[in-house]
Amino acid sequence: MTSKQPEKENEDFPGIAPKPVAHQADSAQYEIEPDNYQFPDMENIDRGARRKKTIIITGVVLLLIMSVFVVTKIMHGNKDLASNSNFTTYEVKRRNITVTLSGSGTLQPADSYTIKSLVDGDIIRSPFEEGQVVKKDTLLYKVDSSDVSTSIEQAENSLAQSRNNYNYKLKSRDDLNIKSTTDGTITEFDVETGDTVKSGQTIAVIRNINVMSITLPFVSSFAADFQIGQSASVLLNDIGVTLNGKISKIGVEKAVAENAIVRDVTIDVVNPGALSSSQTASATVGDIASIDEGTFNYKDEATITADVSGKVAEIKAREGDKVVKNQVIVVVSSDTMAEDIDNAASSLKDTELSLQNARNKLDNYSITSPIAGTIVEKNCKEGDTLEAGDTLCTIFDLSYLKLVLNVDELDIGKVKTGQTVKITANNAEGTEYNGIVTKVNINGTTVNGVTSYPVTIRIDHAADLLPGMNVDAKIQVESLENVLSIPAGVVARNGQVLVKTGESASGTNKADAKIPAGYAYKKVNLGGSNEEYIEIVDGLKEGDIVAEIKESSTSSQMFGAPPGGPEGSPPQGGVSAQENGGAAN
Repeated sequence: MTSKQPEKENEDFPGIAPKPVAHQADSAQYEIEPDNYQFPDMENIDRGARRKKTIIITGVVLLLIMSVFVVTKIMHGNKDLASNSNFTTYEVKRRNITVTLSGSGTLQPADSYTIKSLVDGDIIRSPFEEGQVVKKDTLLYKVDSSDVSTSIEQAENSLAQSRNNYNYKLKSRDDLNIKSTTDGTITEFDVETGDTVKSGQTIAVIRNINVMSITLPFVSSFAADFQIGQSASVLLNDIGVTLNGKISKIGVEKAVAENAIVRDVTIDVVNPGALSSSQTASATVGDIASIDEGTFNYKDEATITADVSGKVAEIKAREGDKVVKNQVIVVVSSDTMAEDIDNAASSLKDTELSLQNARNKLDNYSITSPIAGTIVEKNCKEGDTLEAGDTLCTIFDLSYLKLVLNVDELDIGKVKTGQTVKITANNAEGTEYNGIVTKVNINGTTVNGVTSYPVTIRIDHAADLLPGMNVDAKIQVESLENVLSIPAGVVARNGQVLVKTGESASGTNKADAKIPAGYAYKKVNLGGSNEEYIEIVDGLKEGDIVAEIKESSTSSQMFGAPPGGPEGSPPQGGVSAQENGGAAN
């Protein structure tokens, strides 16, 4: 039995009702009855259909976006970090690390001199040119020195006079010590301590009483044949005793009374002890007798006088004492002698200095190179008139170059003489020059509370470099051989490193859902570092896998930062980071 179903509009075509048709299993089958159908406005139908489709598509797209976001967040939060494009893994390996301090500065020549004139005058010679290489002490300039030559001659004369005066004063001081002029016995002594004596006054008489001499006339013709040292016999007339003697002197011919021609002959006799100057005697030489007799004299007799005026300060011998030649017998003091000697010494010193200054000034008229080097600038030439202080030329020693870096007080303890330095320059891009630390100056300079110390670097074989060029330098302060290391960027705040543990999220990361599964932050002890790598002293072993998260706004929110402080904090734990700038810090 069939029943008529109520008419219902078609959802896709409003206003058109379906017509039932025959259908199996009591199902109604419809067909459109065109007889009574009125077609609706097609423009309104199209507009409504398009609106429905737009709404449906927009919803689908939003649903897909939300699904992707949820899936991504789940993957980042609960799966391995390998799916994160901001994540890089590294293996802990052994490496050689060179720790450096960096800085920049201006190259200087090994040595330099700006030569200036010390005198006035005309240049008469200038035998060199700019750019010429000269040796040390090479003549550069010759200045007219005619005036200074006269000054030297005058200074030499003054020096001679001063020296003579000083020597005279010294002799006068020696004359205060009155000495014996011969060997003998003091037979007369005329002064006492405290007496005032004048120059030329007799002080004592000294005689050699052991030897007496007598001078007798002989016929000249016979005496002419006598010899010095010839034996003679001396007869003491009053007692008839004969003494042996020797001829010590033969005089010249002379006339005496009765037209006789004679020669005086002096004979020395050893005093047996009883002879005196009043004793008379005659003599014979061989069988030739003297034509007259005479009296004895003391062989050596000297009268000692004072050479300077003064007061007798000390008596060192008395009458009757035997003395030898140059023995001091009296000391005389003088109140003015010491002052006179000091004044003479000062005058001598002044004249010596005047002569030296004159000669030095003459040296200044011949100007030589103080170093071996290259003339980089010539300011004066032959024929120019100089004034003292004029700049003549500039010389650079280019045998090597040097660089001075100012090293911060926190790093200066790492720098030692002999350390290797790598140099680069803008004009020689790609070329690296070798240097060596030659001096660490402990005289620091403080600016704004920060102290830096000058470090001098020597650069040999710098063919393309010139003084004045700006260069960059890296002092190799430490070389770490075969040490455990990781890239420096892996180390996070407080010396913590993100290490792969292999544990599930329910293990290591359960306490912090932001840390990816299988990884955990671990505190490590750090050593030296350079721009690329940092030494691991303790906390990791070779072969461990570590991760570096390159932070972005999204990854920071999803993964978070290691515990212990704000994000972005620098690595801690003894990292020796390289710093760059105008000075090595």
